[in-house]
Amino acid sequence: IEDENDNQPIPEAPEYCFHVTENTPIHTIVATVTGRDRDATGNRLHHAIASGDPDGYFIINPSTGQIATSDRLIDRETSFLDVHGLPTDEVHLVIHLTDSGEPSKTTVVHATAVIDDVNDSTPQFLFTRTECGSETEEGEECYHFVHRPSQYGSNSPCLGHVFAADLDRGANGSVVYEMAQPDPFFSVDPVSGQVCPTGTPLTQPSEHLIWVGLEKQKSPPNNLTVSPRTPPGTVLYNIEVVPGASSKANWAFRIADNIESTPFGIATLSSNKAVVYLQQRLNPVFESLHELNVGVSLGSLATTRKVSIT
Repeated sequence: IEDENDNQPIPEAPEYCFHVTENTPIHTIVATVTGRDRDATGNRLHHAIASGDPDGYFIINPSTGQIATSDRLIDRETSFLDVHGLPTDEVHLVIHLTDSGEPSKTTVVHATAVIDDVNDSTPQFLFTRTECGSETEEGEECYHFVHRPSQYGSNSPCLGHVFAADLDRGANGSVVYEMAQPDPFFSVDPVSGQVCPTGTPLTQPSEHLIWVGLEKQKSPPNNLTVSPRTPPGTVLYNIEVVPGASSKANWAFRIADNIESTPFGIATLSSNKAVVYLQQRLNPVFESLHELNVGVSLGSLATTRKVSIT
């Protein structure tokens, strides 16, 4: 019985998903798409990226199906954009598995590359024409606020807001506002960027140049290692909501583990502080990767951060 090329290539998985950290070195293998062909002859498979990566940030070995980063470094903020021109974290690759028979047959495989963020962007102030009415003597952009001396007092309204943006994602994209130079009359809220009088009276009409600076929010580590010898009660992870407009509110803290019988617990220390701790010893026989989602919420406001513990 002579074989006929009548079987489609069969991928090992119906679809693939893998993670790539931005700035990963070039030619790093990040995933492998494999398959087989049931025909006796012409069953050698050829792998190719058909679509989803027009700028060529990924390459695939045509023989082995290994996907690697190309000669171009991946930047999460600029390399991949959605239909609205905004950075996207997911790249959907269409891969063709083609056998070597005559005529050849091709199977389409979908692979999603999730681009993990690195804290590599610099926060920038955002200026608008309505808020920036003049420039400093050095020619730098500024915000222009006007208040009359009679309005100042311990309960006086604030001047307005300064705004900044950081293209990094999640906690990496958080910024903290601070006074770049000490000022006896004004302060800035570290979270909201609201500029307010400190209560020091101003007796004469005057113009003040207020220097406000930015600092990237310091992010806790994404990866932790815990030994079976680590005693229960050991604090592994500290959580704190940066003081600001909602500093007196009672935030809710929670954790979710990918393993049902989690050995980790969370304890609330105050209205804006909590810790993740080890509540029972790890089993030395079983080595598991715990993917914890640490969540903080206040009403409809919520944010989460993933922490890997091995």
